[in-house]
Amino acid sequence: DLSKGVGFNVRQVQKLPFEAEEIRFTSYWKKTAQIDYTGKDQAVSYRMSAGDEDVSGDYNQYTSVKSILSDDISVIIKGDEDHYVLAVWQAKGYSYSIKLNNGITQDQILDIVQSVH
Repeated sequence: DLSKGVGFNVRQVQKLPFEAEEIRFTSYWKKTAQIDYTGKDQAVSYRMSAGDEDVSGDYNQYTSVKSILSDDISVIIKGDEDHYVLAVWQAKGYSYSIKLNNGITQDQILDIVQSVH
């Protein structure tokens, strides 16, 4: 239903560093898909939209910002010190973002990014 609502095939996160107890699907403006994965102590908001704009909606300033090449895709991760809460990237005509409520390691956030299928 979400894919129909936004007009493209929405990819989903396949690997999370926690067990999702609730998953919620939302369409914004009929062009941005959002899937919220909620667990006991962690939550992830994943967004996907056609185009190349930042779809995260997060405009906070972070002390740690890195651009990392992962599977031939440039991923920008943001957080404070060694704990990251945001990843944004573009691939094949779509923009993606992952936003966490609690910071995780660089490897953990890249694992989530690489699991989007």
